[in-house]
Amino acid sequence: MIESTPDPFVLRARDVSVTYPGEIRALTGVSVDVSRGQFVALIGPNGSGKSTLLRCLAGLMQPTFGSVSIDGIEAQALSPLDRARRVAYVQALSDTPEFMTAREFTLLGRYAHLTGWRLFSKQDRDIATDALHRAGALDFADRFMTELSSGERQRVMLARALAQESPILLLDEPTSALDARHQILTSALIRKFCEREGKTVVAATHDLNLASQFADRLYLLKSGSVAASGNAQETLTKECLESVYDIGVAHGYFAETIDGAPRPWVLPMAPREI
Repeated sequence: MIESTPDPFVLRARDVSVTYPGEIRALTGVSVDVSRGQFVALIGPNGSGKSTLLRCLAGLMQPTFGSVSIDGIEAQALSPLDRARRVAYVQALSDTPEFMTAREFTLLGRYAHLTGWRLFSKQDRDIATDALHRAGALDFADRFMTELSSGERQRVMLARALAQESPILLLDEPTSALDARHQILTSALIRKFCEREGKTVVAATHDLNLASQFADRLYLLKSGSVAASGNAQETLTKECLESVYDIGVAHGYFAETIDGAPRPWVLPMAPREI
């Protein structure tokens, strides 16, 4: 394993640009700093580059220009196994394997800790069971993945990331398929991972109000660039949101917040003519 170098930021992106085939520019000069134990939200319209940025931060995609470091190490210098031990990446909902239970799927998170020909141990299975419990998925652990609702599958995917026991979690739309209650519970759970377990979380989300209530820092992307960054009050301004999303918004502040800091709520307004 490559040794880490002292760095106040566990994840850093410096002037990252990504161009897809056909000269499609996904990111342009994006810089992101993520401190240990921080919950960072990536927000922005469809096609703004959130998922691409997550993949770059995970070391799964090499930027066309710029650099990404994990624990002070160039992401591309880490082996896939070493990256997996440092970073757990959960992509947006996708096809799940048939004839695999939620428990078996969660156990796949332990592959990062297998060496040689070692099979899953009792400890691995206990860790997977605990991860299912923490993600609120233990009640359906022995059902096939194809039998689960999209929201239930989403909780199992979070459980697999927890079973990986990586200190950094990168989550792509972790609450998109959840009902209102489970959106709040899952967001609160993610924040608890940061506060009580010291995990670092970066999550891409379309839910501005969840990001406002639970994230420590937000990056608002527009057309592959950072339009605003900072805490919720600094980022979710009426002027900035209306400019980025090209729609009117109602804007106010939650009466109570998890840390007493001013955190705005946002309500998109329907135009008079559509």
